[in-house]
Amino acid sequence: MCKRLIPVLVVAAPGVWCVPSAPDATAVQTATERPANTDGVLTFAVTSDHMEDLPKNIIKGLVDAKPKFVVLNGDIVFNGREADFRKLTRVFLEPLKQAGIDWYPVIGNHDFPVEPNWKKFWGQDKGRPYYSFDSGPAHLVILDSNKLVYGGRTYKEGTELAYLVEQSKDLAKGSEQYNWLAGDLDKTRQKFIFVFHHEPAVSFGDHGSVPALQRTLCPLFEKHRVTIVISGHEHSYQRFVPIRVDLVDEQRPKPVADEANGVVYLTTGCGPGGETYEVGSSPLHACAKRLATFTTFTIDGNVIRGQAISLPDLKAIDVFEIKSRR
Repeated sequence: MCKRLIPVLVVAAPGVWCVPSAPDATAVQTATERPANTDGVLTFAVTSDHMEDLPKNIIKGLVDAKPKFVVLNGDIVFNGREADFRKLTRVFLEPLKQAGIDWYPVIGNHDFPVEPNWKKFWGQDKGRPYYSFDSGPAHLVILDSNKLVYGGRTYKEGTELAYLVEQSKDLAKGSEQYNWLAGDLDKTRQKFIFVFHHEPAVSFGDHGSVPALQRTLCPLFEKHRVTIVISGHEHSYQRFVPIRVDLVDEQRPKPVADEANGVVYLTTGCGPGGETYEVGSSPLHACAKRLATFTTFTIDGNVIRGQAISLPDLKAIDVFEIKSRR
């Protein structure tokens, strides 16, 4: 298990590194208040990438964690097919609903084409490409990062990536989504800010970091003292020490550790059936494991307590705390 308070680098096993961490009109919305859990403490969970082929025990793990809601952080279905939405409902969403657990979707690269089924399935509220809401002391922001990652290239007509470039919302500086995000972060007065987008800005996994995300989004996150940015895509677990992105050379953004001014970045999830990818080692890692996971976050007072839960054995493989910087 990776724990926050051990002040040394631990090489636990091959593939495991642990370092302690000491607008479009349909898209724009003012944040809507979602109540915390019944005891006044907010608990929610994050999954990603499993699509409708669920890893074993994920339903049991989520139900046992008793979150108010689950953020589905991209690659929720494959190629936006209606049949896959129906299966997802049967095997995943209906059991969550029966347990009283709500959900909020994020668009990932494999969810394209999102037309016509995404909004039809999720509805006008949750089917928007980007949106935000409040729950207890937390402000949660959902982004569509796909075009910023995959745009600027030409793809074969009728392929997933061709649909992505056509249907994903631009997130470049000056775009409607970027301006909405800047305004949204500027307006919120919540104690904690969580941001979700599918592809990670910082990663040492199979896909790696995305310089376009680092140049565009990370300065905003640092300016507004975002608490944590959570992604999927990598089919592995990575939690980083607080990071600031050095943009002295904008063509080569450089993530650096910065306890005072940095933002925590985290990836969690797994591929269909619990598939995982390799993850490399970095001194910026607080914890990195090639494991299928979901992660829970509990806010109580001025502290977030996080737990990464491995699948299928449902063991806590990383336990950490993050304090509000606002």
